[in-house]
This record gives sequence, structure tokens and C-alpha cells, in this order.
Amino acid sequence: MGMAKLQPLLPILVAKKLNITSIGAAAMLSEMSSKKMLKISHLKVGSSPVYYLPGTELFLESFKGSLGQKELQAFDVIKEKRVLRESEQTPLLRVCLKNIKDFAIPLEVQYDGKTEIFYQWFLFPEGQARELIGKIISSTEKVTTPIIPKA
Repeated sequence: MGMAKLQPLLPILVAKKLNITSIGAAAMLSEMSSKKMLKISHLKVGSSPVYYLPGTELFLESFKGSLGQKELQAFDVIKEKRVLRESEQTPLLRVCLKNIKDFAIPLEVQYDGKTEIFYQWFLFPEGQARELIGKIISSTEKVTTPIIPKA
């Protein structure tokens, strides 16, 4: 399968390719996602969501231009840092991280009877994220119990 076939899909492009209405294409893509053949991103291009094959999430990055200016800044921060502790971010960045669900994955981390939210860059391996979260917590807290992210 060529690279072009792996890229995310928009209903309007599918409609043109198959010579059907965009409503028909959207219905077809929605049906495919309900059968777990495709995933639906939280991104919107116009009013349409972006559909993609499981395992091809990395192509979503090409749609970052559809993010607003503040969300794009949050995108750049999480991409650079890989892991962010929610409590250490500005209120605006916290909101933006919640709005870019495709790129910033929230992780609920429990330690010493506390629960905190960390955000992980969507392409950063989970094992490395856990390791980095452990370093972040141990640098600011005296941890006596293991860190257990609930993915």
C-alpha cells in the first residue's frame, strides 16, 4: 500500500474520488469507523472530522494547520517536551492541551495517595513517558509508592 493511501481522509476528498455526495462519503466513513476499520480524530477541517487507519496516527500531524493559534502553540510545546505535568502549566496551556486530544494524551498518574494529570505527546512511546513522568515526580516529591499511570 502506498503512502498516499495511508494518509487521513476527509469526506469531501472521498466524495470526489468516488464521485458521490459528501454526505454519502461522510456516512460511509462513519460506518467504517463504527466497525473499527477507521478511527475518527478530534480534529476538524471545516466542519468535517479527519478519519484515519489505525496505526497511521503519525499522519495526523500534517493537519496541525487546522488548529487555532493557541492550540498550535500547545502542539509545539507538547511535541518538544514530550511529557507535561498539568499542574505546572498556565491555565491557557491547560485548556489548549485538553483541546488537542489527538496530540496530547492525558494520563492519570497516582502516587502517594495523590492523583495528577500529565500529558504525553501522542507519538512518544508509553514506556518512555512513564520513565519521564517518574523523573518529573521524583524531582519534586518524595515518592514512597510506585507510579501507576492508567492509560
